[in-house]
Amino acid sequence: MSALGTAGRGGLRVIAIAGGKGGVGKTVLAVNLAVELAQRGDRVLLIDADIGAANAHLLLGVFPDAGIRDVAGGRVPIEDALFETTAGPTLLSGLGHEIESEPLDDCETLALLGALDSIGERFDAVVIDTSAGVGDNALFFAGAADEVVLVTTPEPTALADTYASARALCKRSGRSRLGLVVNHAFGPGIASAVHDRLQTLVGHFLGARIDLLGWLPFDPLVHDAVMVGQPIVATRPTSLVSRRMRTLAQDLSALACESPLAAERSALRFFWSSLPSRYGVGGGATVVPGWAAGLPARGRA
Repeated sequence: MSALGTAGRGGLRVIAIAGGKGGVGKTVLAVNLAVELAQRGDRVLLIDADIGAANAHLLLGVFPDAGIRDVAGGRVPIEDALFETTAGPTLLSGLGHEIESEPLDDCETLALLGALDSIGERFDAVVIDTSAGVGDNALFFAGAADEVVLVTTPEPTALADTYASARALCKRSGRSRLGLVVNHAFGPGIASAVHDRLQTLVGHFLGARIDLLGWLPFDPLVHDAVMVGQPIVATRPTSLVSRRMRTLAQDLSALACESPLAAERSALRFFWSSLPSRYGVGGGATVVPGWAAGLPARGRA
């Protein structure tokens, strides 16, 4: 790996953007975060893990021919599924030749792990746009990350779904700390109030911590950027929302570097773990490498 991805940056950084429900701005944040990191000089892989309902490609104005399920199903080699975008990140889309939203089965999971492992030392940072909610796909991909960021809006329904996601991540992935971004906030006071409410619940019922990483304003310019298939950090770099996303990218990158897992990753092997014991696949004994800690076990309560 180049110097950019070793000591200078603390190894490979993996950031998962998650949300309790659709429509809170999760994909917009994931795409713009990936673009911003790429503009800073990182080699970035953006994984759209919302299998069957992927739309990160639309925000980048590209249309990949293959995606995660094609790779996992052995229909396409991963090299043919990686799409180099003009905005900067390399995209592994959740699209595929077959429209299917069911979680990856055990054989598909193994195939995907092997394919990701084969990419080697190509990337410095990975941004994962997980599916909304608490399904197996969302928990599997979020479990691989150094930093998991929950995106919410101030609405009560969004907060309820965000807490449900936090509960699943803490219970099934062993997370003791999560990040929070409040979207469509009217200012820092609203964001702080949302954070305080969620922290009270997460701290009392889960014994965990949720850190307020930042807030994003409601801005019609975001809608305009989505409609033309371009990231707002590229089209309107001086707007308030772009400046706040730029700060988030810097802060998240620094936090991910501090993860004990990031420094141990010499290649893109962030998913590999003891599948029999930790993910409920097959039988036999498998040694879990240090960088693989944190993957959720399928079906845990």
